[in-house]
Amino acid sequence: MTTLFSPSLVSAEEFLPFFDNTKNPVKVKVGGVQDLTPPPPMLNKFDKAVNQLCGEVGTVVKPARFKTMFNSFPDVFSNIKNNLGGYIFPKRTSNQEFLEDLTNLWFNAKGFDHVFCGEPEKNKIGGLHFAGRYLDLQNKRIAGILPKSVSTSEVKPGAVYSFGVRMKVDGSTVNDPLKGYGYTLNAEEILTIAAKAYKNNPNSEPTSKACLLTVTDDKKTFVNVFVAKKGGIRTFYPDATPDYQKNPECQV
Repeated sequence: MTTLFSPSLVSAEEFLPFFDNTKNPVKVKVGGVQDLTPPPPMLNKFDKAVNQLCGEVGTVVKPARFKTMFNSFPDVFSNIKNNLGGYIFPKRTSNQEFLEDLTNLWFNAKGFDHVFCGEPEKNKIGGLHFAGRYLDLQNKRIAGILPKSVSTSEVKPGAVYSFGVRMKVDGSTVNDPLKGYGYTLNAEEILTIAAKAYKNNPNSEPTSKACLLTVTDDKKTFVNVFVAKKGGIRTFYPDATPDYQKNPECQV
């Protein structure tokens, strides 16, 4: 069994796990000595539905399928709507209008694919910030921690995990030096928090606009980078080393 202690032994066909039930602390760049592979997160039915929607690596999710998913999860839809005060844009308060607006937020700038599924390219992996998707990819044995990234990883225990990723894409392997997820956040929470961030920090311009949002979840407080463009969410990810010189705090 290859571990983080001996990443040089990883074969071309083997992937270091993102999660395990073993305490195996390693020296990381930010956080000191930390367990880079926490226990697998517990996925609820909606998390699993989101993974199913993402499908195979590289799939482009259609907005209509996103909308249809909520037919099976009226409680999740209701929670999101209530947490956003009943609307995203003023006077658009019906369920149909809210779903339309929520869908546009997540698809106008391809934010859903980016944040939840990951967008693999030839030389990098775009996005990939949902802990549930990391577990999905691990279970499918098609992705893992990039061995040489262990020493440059960043950890805020129980909250933020950032490291490089290796992923199998169309028969070849793609490496990305730094990816990451918020450990406590499930799919419903990401959909809600990022949509609320857009509501308070809208941007319809083609140029990206970023801000930093502090989130407290499961007694963990951590900072997330939120980016909006083209009337939608482009990305939302946790940052163990937020740069307030580069990005302002989000309006809340």
